[in-house]
Amino acid sequence: MDLQTKMRLERLGMDVPSTLARFLDNEKMLIKFLKKFEADDNMVKLTAAIKGGDVKTAFEAAHVLKGISANLSLGNLNALISEQTELLRKEHLTQAGKMLPEVQEAYDEAKQIISILKV
Repeated sequence: MDLQTKMRLERLGMDVPSTLARFLDNEKMLIKFLKKFEADDNMVKLTAAIKGGDVKTAFEAAHVLKGISANLSLGNLNALISEQTELLRKEHLTQAGKMLPEVQEAYDEAKQIISILKV
């Protein structure tokens, strides 16, 4: 993996060596799975559910994002979405909603960096 790609992924909170090891040291496979993240619509679902006061749907979307971000080692996003998921699990919709801008920022940064990666 070139240094620029490694640095970009590290900006997302990824421990690149251990993540690559989970992907059998196959950089193309890792990037292929990261690219699938771009097509995921759970952030849109989460935002709409929080704004609509639907804690059940918000929790489900947050929980999926938590799993995806953990599996892809998107550490920055995962830390935030994990906290938000727990707030939603406890039905603290207002507190979870206050986190939305920060979660959205981490999500957008992940998508932006992933979009420029080359397979």
